Amino acid sequence: DANLRMISFQFDADFLGDMMGPPASARLLEGVLSDDVLCQVTSFLSVRDMGRIARCSKLARKLCVNDEAGWKDRCERLWSKKSFIPSHARELLYQRRPMEAYRFSIEDGANRQSLHDEELCYDPNSQIGTVWDFRFKETAGPEWTAVDPWWAGGKARKMIFLKNGLVKQLMSHPDGSKSLIPPFSSPTASDQRHPHSSDIEMKWRYVAQPMDLPIREKGSYIRLTVDGRDVPTYLVHRSPTGDWSFVLESCWGVFSSSE
Repeated sequence: DANLRMISFQFDADFLGDMMGPPASARLLEGVLSDDVLCQVTSFLSVRDMGRIARCSKLARKLCVNDEAGWKDRCERLWSKKSFIPSHARELLYQRRPMEAYRFSIEDGANRQSLHDEELCYDPNSQIGTVWDFRFKETAGPEWTAVDPWWAGGKARKMIFLKNGLVKQLMSHPDGSKSLIPPFSSPTASDQRHPHSSDIEMKWRYVAQPMDLPIREKGSYIRLTVDGRDVPTYLVHRSPTGDWSFVLESCWGVFSSSE
């Protein structure tokens, strides 16, 4: 309510305005306000402000660190805007360690440029996993851009990576059902512009070190094989959108996580 908001404002303002001496906020902590009320106060504050208050006193730090409900809420609000949440962060939250979960997910989203299996792959039975938007680059050549709906002004193909090493195209139907078709097939026979698009097989695998790139952790490079022939390696990196989604990119094509 308004009173809690006022206390919250005073809590931070006193701390910032009196760095050299004991701020009024410290005196509030010494038995004047209950832990429950203080936790409600901190729920209005940003993570940055929580860090400032934690430097106020040992008791303030304890309250900020142990505010389980508050940190759980911060995790939920942060993660609701992100595409990929690391499984370890969810495990920490399940273990009732929400502040650690929040911190781990932030660091993971900022630093990890590699995919785990559950982030790359899709399970057709449970319909759980990542669906990728795919388009060719112009450098792939006219033979391939000619069968790419994106180059014809349409939507990018929806592609999935299966755990058995195959890559398929995911088709959604008006009745809500979904089916898998070869990666470069078109839903209608009249749109088959590539003579072999209906039976082209695509496979994927991880590679540790492509010839012209440095060694990185597993999941940093994806090698695709099209009809038994390797194509240029796809480099994994985070999307510049800041939503923790991934992009797989080579000199011939781009996959971006869409679901």
